[in-house]
Parts: sequence; structure tokens; C-alpha cells
Amino acid sequence: ILHKIQEYDLGKSEACRGRVDSSEFIRMFKEVATRHEISCLLIRFANKDYLTLEDLQLFLEGEQALAGLTEAKVREVIDKYEPSPEARKSAQLHVDGFTKYLLSEECDIFEPRHRSVCQDMTQPLTHYFISSSHNTYLLEDQLKGPSSVDGFIRVLTCGCRCVKVDVYDGPTEPLVYHG
Repeated sequence: ILHKIQEYDLGKSEACRGRVDSSEFIRMFKEVATRHEISCLLIRFANKDYLTLEDLQLFLEGEQALAGLTEAKVREVIDKYEPSPEARKSAQLHVDGFTKYLLSEECDIFEPRHRSVCQDMTQPLTHYFISSSHNTYLLEDQLKGPSSVDGFIRVLTCGCRCVKVDVYDGPTEPLVYHG
């Protein structure tokens, strides 16, 4: 932020340096606070600095994979997330409202019902990984020790039910190796 203020100060007279009026502050704040990728989405779906009802519907259907949206449902999104009364009245979603929507629970990738943990999570981590194995191929030291399939044989014969295996695309067949 200090860098932005100094940048704005360069074009001012000596008497005005170090001072920012409200419109300059708002412009600087938006420049610093607006995420570039969200601005790119606005340009991609609307080619202007706001989304109309139609633009937002295209975004919701195309990018968010929401089907069967009515104009009323799209309008609800604008009314709920757009902070500007004038923009809401014009059925527009500006960058601040769009950002607010994208960061809302409606756009969260996690199911809200999974937020609360129903298990006792006060025990050491080793108490939760029952019959599992990690770095099973290592026979000794993790950094310099030898590795072998014998580690997998050993843990599977001891009753291990979960083994981590790193599989990568090889030129002709899958490759199994660590990292």
C-alpha cells in the first residue's frame, strides 16, 4: 500500500504530496484489493467492469455448472452480494459484489455439513491412521536408505489395509516411485 501511495505522490505537486482525497483513496484501495483473476472473469464474461443479469447467468451456467437458473434466481445473487444500491437497481454485479459472491459459502467447494467434526480429534495423529502405512518402500533412513518391494510385502502380511503408492505416467507404462 505504501508503494501505491508513493506511486500516486510522484505525479503530484510538492504541496499535495502525502495527501489523498477520498476518490483517490477508493481508486488506490480497489487497485490493491481487487484480485486480478476476478477482474479477468469480469472481462471474459462481460467485457466491462460489471456483470448484467445475462452475463451473470452465463457465468453461473458456464463456469459454476448451475443448470435451470431463472432470471429471479440470478437477480437474488445480485441483490444478496452487490453492495451498491444503484448497481442492484440496475441489475448489475460489480467487482466488489462479484468478489463477495465468489468468496461466499454459495461458492465454497466444501459441503457445509462437513464443517463440523463428529469424531474425537483430541488424540495423537497415530491413533487415527489404523492399519495404514506411509513410505512403505523405505527399509531404513528416509533420505539415504534403500527402498524395496519387501516393505510392502511386510506391511500387507501384517494386516495393513492402506498403502500409499506414487504412480506417474511413464513413456510406455505407469511408473511407481516417490516424489
